[in-house]
Amino acid sequence: MERSTGPLLGVDLGTRLGGKLNSTIGLRLGTLQLRTTEGTDRDVAELNVRGSYAVRPNFFLESGLTLRAYSAPAGRQRWTAVGLGAAARLPFGAGGAHGIVRAALLPLLAATGLPGPDLAFTAAAGMEYRRGRAALEVLYCLERYDFPVRSAVARREQLTTLNIGMRWNRGAGT
Repeated sequence: MERSTGPLLGVDLGTRLGGKLNSTIGLRLGTLQLRTTEGTDRDVAELNVRGSYAVRPNFFLESGLTLRAYSAPAGRQRWTAVGLGAAARLPFGAGGAHGIVRAALLPLLAATGLPGPDLAFTAAAGMEYRRGRAALEVLYCLERYDFPVRSAVARREQLTTLNIGMRWNRGAGT
């Protein structure tokens, strides 16, 4: 089993598009360093775009697109994923603090050199602090990909990240 670790640094910026629609765009860059004897170090670049619709004041339906590239001396692997899911904001004490829970299935995923996964999903949990039109978000995120068995080998990939993002709402903060 190959294990790699390393920081991915990035930023998320979001805005309310009006009414119940919100959008977020994020960019992450970093290097994953090999922690086992198999595999190689990889550079990672990721761009993601997410839109959400407020079904209720604290419950959202979300969709998103993630473009990711892993680069190593042997070549580059590109990932493209489309996600559909939901998110909830839970009041946390007084003031502008909220807990956040998010989950999505990734029904469309293409990765260079790999078959489509049997199962792919992402989940996140964390906190958000809002003050006026600005919001700061800290989320622990998990992605899991279960690919079909090929030549009697099961391939599973998992990525965990700590994301710190900020958003500026064009309308009044809610």
